[in-house]
Amino acid sequence: TIRGAKLDSFKTAIAGKYPTLEVVQVDDIATADLTDVLRGVDSIIHVAVPLPFTGPGPKENLEIAIEG
Repeated sequence: TIRGAKLDSFKTAIAGKYPTLEVVQVDDIATADLTDVLRGVDSIIHVAVPLPFTGPGPKENLEIAIEG
């Protein structure tokens, strides 16, 4: 997950090697309206955080996945 300043830094880092790759921020894939973002899209790469089977608990693991 890349949000905020990290997203800008990532875009800058890949711009020279992948000039036609468009990276967009989606704050919440479960509730966001993706209509405009997906218009004309040929493919999607969704990279998710792996959630451990052990750890502090489901709520905390979800917070880690959302916040990065």
